[in-house]
Amino acid sequence: QGRQKDVILLSCVRATQITDATTTVGIGFVANRQRLNVSLTRAKYAMYILGHMNSLNVNEDWQKLYSNAVERKTIFQLTLPEQFEWLMKHQQEAQTELTEKK
Repeated sequence: QGRQKDVILLSCVRATQITDATTTVGIGFVANRQRLNVSLTRAKYAMYILGHMNSLNVNEDWQKLYSNAVERKTIFQLTLPEQFEWLMKHQQEAQTELTEKK
């Protein structure tokens, strides 16, 4: 089995963009259920998933994950570089807090 970490940042940003009706939509390795399961079970305290949800939602497993996150109000739409920087700062603060508690 893989190693667990306190905080996981899962990048799913390599999705094929929908450009027209003839474009094949693909989300790469994150479409694999086993890989998704491994990815989702490695965080001890927090997980941040970065991705283009319109692309990821072509997959049934990602649809369910997204719906669950919406229900729990844990979706944050990041559209500007400043927002991404905020996320990274927040993650670093959370990691520091966890380290201090140990």
